[in-house]
Amino acid sequence: MVYSTCTLNSEENEVMIEKFLSRPQNDFMVENPLPDLSPHCYPLITAQGYLQTFPHRDFMDGFFGVRLQKKG
Repeated sequence: MVYSTCTLNSEENEVMIEKFLSRPQNDFMVENPLPDLSPHCYPLITAQGYLQTFPHRDFMDGFFGVRLQKKG
């Protein structure tokens, strides 16, 4: 499953994912996107495995995305 937004608002991005993943009935985890990306995209991936772009840094629109995989 992919969750993505076209905003830099952490309440809609990281906070939303952290809340989703911390639910007691959660059966999802963040899937590592690096094996499916070309190396020049690696700098866009955070330590948590989120894709995040910033206009001032990446010269493109601000964007957030994360791939979630069902556990088991």
